[in-house]
Amino acid sequence: MAGWRRHITTWGAAVAVLAAGGGVFGLLLLTAPAPETNDAPAAPRIVRAFETTGATHRIAMSSYGVARAADELDLRADVEGEITKLHEDFDEGHVLQGGTTIAEIDTTDYQTAYDLALAEVKEQTLRISVLTQREANAKAVLELRQQQVKLSGAELKRAERLLSGGGITPAGFENVQKLHVDNLTALQNLQNELALHPKELAVEQERLRAAELRRDRAKEDLDDCVVKLPYTALCLSKGIELHEKLSKGQVLGQFMKLEKAEVLAMIEPRKALMLFPDVDVFPELDLTHESFNDSVRSRLDEYRVPVDLTWRVGKGQAQWRGRAVRVSPVVDERTRTAPAVIEIEEAFTRIRPGVRPALVPGMFLDVTLYGQTLYNVHVVPRDAVHDEHVYLEREGRLVVQPVKVAATEDDRVVVRAGLEDGDRVILTDVFPVANGMRVAAQVVENPVAHRPGLPELHSNLTPE
Repeated sequence: MAGWRRHITTWGAAVAVLAAGGGVFGLLLLTAPAPETNDAPAAPRIVRAFETTGATHRIAMSSYGVARAADELDLRADVEGEITKLHEDFDEGHVLQGGTTIAEIDTTDYQTAYDLALAEVKEQTLRISVLTQREANAKAVLELRQQQVKLSGAELKRAERLLSGGGITPAGFENVQKLHVDNLTALQNLQNELALHPKELAVEQERLRAAELRRDRAKEDLDDCVVKLPYTALCLSKGIELHEKLSKGQVLGQFMKLEKAEVLAMIEPRKALMLFPDVDVFPELDLTHESFNDSVRSRLDEYRVPVDLTWRVGKGQAQWRGRAVRVSPVVDERTRTAPAVIEIEEAFTRIRPGVRPALVPGMFLDVTLYGQTLYNVHVVPRDAVHDEHVYLEREGRLVVQPVKVAATEDDRVVVRAGLEDGDRVILTDVFPVANGMRVAAQVVENPVAHRPGLPELHSNLTPE
């Protein structure tokens, strides 16, 4: 019993202490001052924004490409022999005019062959002339022979009548008869000779044609000893030296025609569609169908879109303008790109050392293809568009505005609907974003500009 009393006494003391503490805490709460409250709204989010303006814009897409020769020539030797002369400017990197003699080959053997062939032609021509004259003479003699046969035949008939009347001796009759037979034989021989003449003439004429062919070939070989450049070209490589022994078909040098050049650029057919957003040229296409790339290719071929080409060297650059003339039907399965051929007409004109070089094979170039021109569209930075929505600042509030995109370029988006002139497009990456949240705009310039048309070309390899 005494143990239980001790436990009750301990617990009772503990409860008394807790009760006293609670009373003190309650007194403090009652006497403490009321907490201050702040009903002021949260500060607005500071954002950068620009005021958009509708204007004309020409759509473009970027790619890359490598320059190559549009017309490359391997200048080959058509005859064999020793090189006796080379043009002094025949060397890599030199431009030579059309008709320039690049090399001369020893003509000794070819001149001899030509002289012999020429003599054979003259001899055969003379044979035909003699044969033709002989035929003419034989035809003239034929008329005489025919007259002789006619006269000797009449004389033979008269001798036959005389012989029957005793007016001529048998011996005299035999002489008349023999004369007539001789005349007939001579006439027959002449007719046989004339009959064989066409065949003889045909044989001699065939021999003449063969001789003329040998003469013409010999003349070609003789002319081929002088190797000329067919058109003005840039020497890419030199493959021979003076006094070298050439074999037939050996390459003397490689040349590039200086009229136009080509650039092989890689483009993605699906992106090429954006060059013509308002042209309804693909209504029948399923974009997954295998004919899609062929259709895009045919349209690019048809439109011959203008293309700017830029070669960059350090801080300098050189530019040319060309046109897309054809697109390969073969698409690289890994990159989903197809090679497009860009043709440049002024690749080798208006050359200025240090400013605008020639467009030579092997140059790696930035390629910009230009498509359709759109009117009254808004151009905004690509980072300012979020799933076909932009964030606007209107009266201190953020507005999520849906837009209709016409084309997407490397660093900008062309908006055809959803924006008005003066709308403030937010550039700052706002996260998290809520429609209607408070923002304060710092107005800046639009980082991207409209492209109203084809830009001017600028070339300067040594900028200050």
